[in-house]
Amino acid sequence: MAEIRLSEKSSGKEATIEIEDSGNFLVQGMRTELLKNSSVDFAGAKLEHPLKKTGVLSVKVSKGTAVSAVKDACESIDKSAKEFSKKFADAYK
Repeated sequence: MAEIRLSEKSSGKEATIEIEDSGNFLVQGMRTELLKNSSVDFAGAKLEHPLKKTGVLSVKVSKGTAVSAVKDACESIDKSAKEFSKKFADAYK
């Protein structure tokens, strides 16, 4: 399980989240999902170092809180993954 750290500099409207052992796939997926939210002004993703595989997700919102936007993005990705899994299982029984 990856360790998740919220930066001490994070405020209600902005958040920087470090995700250990996430690689580029997770943070880029989160970034893409966050940008679908109209209250998200900025979403950025990067790897600190390719060998370290710690992803950094940066979020800035105009409405609500950055942490809420990240939670919403997680729920949306989870829902999409479950739908895909069901459709895949049904297609290849």
